Amino acid sequence: MKNFFNKSMILVGILMLAVLMSFSLAVADEVADDVEDLLDRVDALELKAAKNKVSIFGDFRVKYDNIKFDYQPHFLYQGGDPTNPMSYMPYEAYDLKNSENWSLKLRLKIDAKPSPQLHFTGRLVMHQTYGGSGVPIFNGFPNTVAYDANATNIPTDNALRVERAAFTYSPANSPFFFTAGRQAATNGPPRELREDRVRQGTPGGLMIDAEIDGIMIGMRLDETIGLPDGSVFRFCYGTGFESGFGGGGAVEKSYVPGFDPVNGQPVSLVVSELKDSKVAGGCAETPIPQLPGKTLLTLGYMRFIDMTDISTGYTRNFPVPYDGNEQLVTSTRNLGDMDLFGACFQQEINDISWFGSIAYNKSDPDIGAVSQYGFGGLLGNPLESESGMAYYLGARFPVKATDGKFGLEYNHGDAHWFSYTNGADDIAMSKLATKGSVIEAYYIQKIEKKFKIRVGLQAYDYDYAFSGWHIAPAPMENFELANNPMLGYAFPDKITNLYVVFDLDF
Repeated sequence: MKNFFNKSMILVGILMLAVLMSFSLAVADEVADDVEDLLDRVDALELKAAKNKVSIFGDFRVKYDNIKFDYQPHFLYQGGDPTNPMSYMPYEAYDLKNSENWSLKLRLKIDAKPSPQLHFTGRLVMHQTYGGSGVPIFNGFPNTVAYDANATNIPTDNALRVERAAFTYSPANSPFFFTAGRQAATNGPPRELREDRVRQGTPGGLMIDAEIDGIMIGMRLDETIGLPDGSVFRFCYGTGFESGFGGGGAVEKSYVPGFDPVNGQPVSLVVSELKDSKVAGGCAETPIPQLPGKTLLTLGYMRFIDMTDISTGYTRNFPVPYDGNEQLVTSTRNLGDMDLFGACFQQEINDISWFGSIAYNKSDPDIGAVSQYGFGGLLGNPLESESGMAYYLGARFPVKATDGKFGLEYNHGDAHWFSYTNGADDIAMSKLATKGSVIEAYYIQKIEKKFKIRVGLQAYDYDYAFSGWHIAPAPMENFELANNPMLGYAFPDKITNLYVVFDLDF
């Protein structure tokens, strides 16, 4: 009887334990479901909050260009020894026309503020020529070499590429801020006027218009030394060419395809001891409240350190003439340094806007350093320093009868002028890099609040070849276009471009 009672109590205990365990498991499952549901709700709230902090907007442009290139008489290189005049054939004056060139440009802009102190900005760009190719044909202009600094601003294929991607950290209660990434270095002042937009970039457009990766430290001068509201100084540091990671600087020597001008045969060029190409400098900006209207004064200085002969990129028909295959070109030599100074003043009074900009550049060559491709040294002189200068003027007026705007711009650069503006989206070539003069007139007609049409005419008048290049195979006086120069690639004397732009914001 006692054994039966003991066994019964054990059985009852086991049953009670099982019931308790089942109840506990049920409660635990219910609690787990509640916790999981709570976590899902928290994730949804965090996602909603994150979405509320991110803005995506942009613009879309369709452009028509009617372009004409005029060439004066010149001698064109045919192969062999480039120092021998017999290697050049005379050409009479001629012209090339493209009466219908269409392109489209999509810019997706991303703006996010993860916290009050953090700000991210980005811009993705697709810039395509109707029926165009991803790799351009080299025509003597640097914008027909597709590389990192101009990847989104020369029309090629329909790929979406990163033009800007950077974060800015602004510590609380501090006048300083820090930015790292792909900087806002394209479409700087005053280039926003002809696009009828707010200011798009930081450095002056006459100096810099390219995609630059680097870091920037800024200081709000209105909070530190009492300058007017909106006064800022920025120190910038970036990389133009990375030699160590796949660039030839981390190996004893490497080889790139080249061309032997003496026997006219392709050769392998030895590349060794390349150094990084860097850019360092600063820019400052301030309004001038003592003057009427809205004003902005920008000042800038940049030093390009250990400049290479050419950037790593893709093109066709270079460096081997008459070869139309896609080719990789890369740096073969560090040539020296270059200083670039600039200033721009803008003013708006009664809807009339005007500007004046001036810039100066000076080379500091590594003595005797020249490109292995045969394109020479800095500003055509690898032995001594050379300097150049340019200026840029313009105004935009309201046309009240039609609710439109009319603008007129003029820029001029001398024989040794160089600016880092190969990322500009002028269809022929950056007009602000011209060794000569450019006149541009345009009219902007507003159709709706976020839709407008711009009709314009650009007239380039080149004095020298090698506009846009920081290198030349001989002193620049040898390439004055009015004097039947000997050229490796034909260079136009004049370019006329009539364009129509359909511009939509969204």
